Amino acid sequence: MASETCCPPVRALVIDDDDSLRSVVRDLLLEIGYQAVRFATCEDAFEITSLRSEVPELIVLDVDGQRSEQMRRRLAAAYPQAPVVAVNHGEYELTLETAFAVLRTTRRRRTDREKRLTARMRRLEQSNDELMRSACIDLLTGVANRRHFDDLLGTEWKRAARGGAALSLVMLDLDYFHALNERYGHPGGDACLRRVADALVRVLRRPSDIVARYGGEEFVALLPDTDAAGACVVAERLRAQVEGLQVPHAGSACSAVVTLSAGVATDRPGLERSCRTLVGAADRALFRAKQEGRNRVCADTGPAGPIVVCRPNRPPGPFVFAEPFLAGCMPRLLAATRSGVGSTRDRADLDRAAAMSRELRRVGAKLGFEVLTELGCRLELAVRGGDHDRVRQVLDEVAWYLDHVQVVYQRPAARGSVSPETGKLAHTSTRS
Repeated sequence: MASETCCPPVRALVIDDDDSLRSVVRDLLLEIGYQAVRFATCEDAFEITSLRSEVPELIVLDVDGQRSEQMRRRLAAAYPQAPVVAVNHGEYELTLETAFAVLRTTRRRRTDREKRLTARMRRLEQSNDELMRSACIDLLTGVANRRHFDDLLGTEWKRAARGGAALSLVMLDLDYFHALNERYGHPGGDACLRRVADALVRVLRRPSDIVARYGGEEFVALLPDTDAAGACVVAERLRAQVEGLQVPHAGSACSAVVTLSAGVATDRPGLERSCRTLVGAADRALFRAKQEGRNRVCADTGPAGPIVVCRPNRPPGPFVFAEPFLAGCMPRLLAATRSGVGSTRDRADLDRAAAMSRELRRVGAKLGFEVLTELGCRLELAVRGGDHDRVRQVLDEVAWYLDHVQVVYQRPAARGSVSPETGKLAHTSTRS
């Protein structure tokens, strides 16, 4: 923190043909923060200004006679931004103490001004970050909005095209939502959308997967590196999760509770084609799901058929809430960090482990992963103690965490949901 509030060392050029007072001048300059001091005679100064090899921020001139005025004009031409303090000469006559008292005041004012400017810049950066985040967020549900989804889809389409990977898309539409709005009113409809969004984001926890609100009662799930079979399984989990909320819907013709229909599309992108082809295929599959009776999953290659959803026996890994704004960079950051952890553990090098502890704290702060920040601090303590076994143990913990962490992209303020029956806020649990 000190480096952010204190002024950095400043270069000062002292032109003095008599070296008897140089120690006094140096002490005074050091006292007011000018730590890099260069002394020169008048002849040296002429050479310096000709070469322009140094750019001082302060010049102290103590030269007698006519050379003083000549030197002053030359310095003013060479360094127009550097103040010149002339000692004991004509109308500029100042004692050393008086001159440096003025410099102390100037220096203090400059420091205060820099502090104010730094604080203002921080406020502006925070405001800019908040604006960028808000531009990616659906304000009602807290998940990514249509604009951010379009950006992510374009990015993932190009990435999949370069790597030859599959890219899947699930379009989701709440069944008979207009009837729900008519029965419970728009506040009830909004509360339902928030509960559905809460449920959907808990199904997709890979750092590369994301749920977005596509518009109205429509949502969309983007699934990079997912084939058609896997996408159908995920879509069925999304459908079952919403049905499992058991939100009453007396106006639905297909169920007594709120349900959704899903259309699944999978493609291996090519740079010569547009990502909109994937959206069109998922939309056609969604339309067929509605035609076939709703509350079901259809794929663009035909009916999805009966889907067996196998849930793992092991308990779910740790998961964190993250801003949808981070969806574009989080998978790469986590993958790079995981690779760095493995390399550091294999080499068992304390210097590399120290660098990794700093990287963990940086990534943890950037992504909002408190566990990564804590693990980075523990790794630093192990490095300081020179305990190789403890270092490897902490690195193993970090690797496990990065392999199992599950990401929920939703703005923290929208984690709660409101019941359409009671109108009260029902806070969602952080555990499944």
